[in-house]
Formats: sequence, structure tokens, C-alpha cells
Amino acid sequence: MDGHTFRCYTYREGRFWYADCLDLMLLVKREAMQEAMQELEILILDYVEAARAGQNLPLPRPVGLSEWLKFYARLIWHTLRALFAGRTDGLITYTVQIPTGQLRIVYA
Repeated sequence: MDGHTFRCYTYREGRFWYADCLDLMLLVKREAMQEAMQELEILILDYVEAARAGQNLPLPRPVGLSEWLKFYARLIWHTLRALFAGRTDGLITYTVQIPTGQLRIVYA
């Protein structure tokens, strides 16, 4: 699919959920997972719209190595917890796609 694909994940720390877009350096903190994901989607759409409107914003604008290392550490911890404790809550990875010429989310 033409357009932009952004790698995102949602994780829980304490009572808060975080939604993080690794390809745009966007992070949202909310008390509910769905709220965090929805707010991140809005930020992604706003960012892409501003970039397409000529505001000289880079697409993508990826996070640095330290943030990728944090992501992989969380992913490994979550995988081990799922394998050994049977707990699959606490981390969701997903992509957000925005087709060329459209400002809408398509889930993959």
C-alpha cells in the first residue's frame, strides 16, 4: 500500500497506558489503553497533515537508538512473561497506515 506506515506499540506502567509511535517520536500517556491509542492516532494524523501541508516536517521522524532498545526490552519482557507466567496483558504492537492522499487510519 502506498502512503505511510508507522510502527507503534502500547504498554502499561503502573496505572497508566502509554502509546508510542516509534516512527514519529510521539508518545501519549492515559489511564485507559483505548484512550492512549486513540490520542496517538489523532497525533499521527495531525503530524502527517502538517507535513503534507508543507510545514517542512520530516516523514518519518524516528526515535533514537535508546528508545528502540527500550521497546525491545519491553517486548522481550512481555514475551518471557507470556511464556512462563501465561500473562499476555501489558503490551500491544501494531502499525498505523495512512494511504497516499488520504488522512485516515488503516490498521494492519
